[in-house]
Amino acid sequence: MKDRVNSCNEENENVSHHSDCEDRENYRKVTLVERVPWETVVKGKGAQEGWAFFKKEVLKTQEQVVPMCGKTNQRGRRPAWLNRELLLGLRKKKRVYHFWKKGQVTQEEYRDLVKSFREEIRNAKA
Repeated sequence: MKDRVNSCNEENENVSHHSDCEDRENYRKVTLVERVPWETVVKGKGAQEGWAFFKKEVLKTQEQVVPMCGKTNQRGRRPAWLNRELLLGLRKKKRVYHFWKKGQVTQEEYRDLVKSFREEIRNAKA
């Protein structure tokens, strides 16, 4: 474990978790947008041109940072953490919501399902 951490961050001997290294990598990726000198780039451009440039840079950074699975069906691409089990859970949550609105399920049952599904989503993203 120590060798894996040191290979990522040799200057800091106090690092004890590999996740610290991953956090630093994610931070570096987030700063990709901050590296663009926005004031000088947008200066002299109109609102439409400035917005188009900003949007292009943000989307380019998003493609580099957010892991996506390839297109597998007509619905298109999805985040890598959104697996089949979570998709089925999301579908169930939507179905129970409609049952709740029709009065076939109590609000407490729906709320419990939402809380448990929210926890599953958080664990999948982590």
